[in-house]
Amino acid sequence: MDHCAGQLQRNSEAVAWLQAERGLNAETISRAGLGWNDRDLYQARTAWGLQPEMNQQTGRDKKVWLPGPSLVIPMTDDAGQVIRLRIRCSKPPKDGSRYIVCSGSGMQPLTFWDNQAAVAVVESELDALLLSQEVGELKGKRES
Repeated sequence: MDHCAGQLQRNSEAVAWLQAERGLNAETISRAGLGWNDRDLYQARTAWGLQPEMNQQTGRDKKVWLPGPSLVIPMTDDAGQVIRLRIRCSKPPKDGSRYIVCSGSGMQPLTFWDNQAAVAVVESELDALLLSQEVGELKGKRES
């Protein structure tokens, strides 16, 4: 996550896209830990704290795949530990899925502001970040 966040800061085209097309400001991009992966990466599952698995077709150890070029969208818990990495591919893979969830990721929904009087459900993490950015000052405020 940290490596990809640094890569995003050096990718002015991707930052400009996040700002112009998705409406995110620099503070939101940084706070969310958004990142950029410029090429396909394959890493050992054990390096990610995952149990080794065998690929039945090749007989080799399965790897964690981070497709690139892609936007890396992390989700962290209250302690700052990464619990999900969702990848938004710039060029969708052959199966057409623009979004990939990395092996070992949790699938719980991203939520902000627990125990509030109102809830908004949005399609993607990027939409949730924009909503939080734009109405975050309303958190916890209730009309009498």
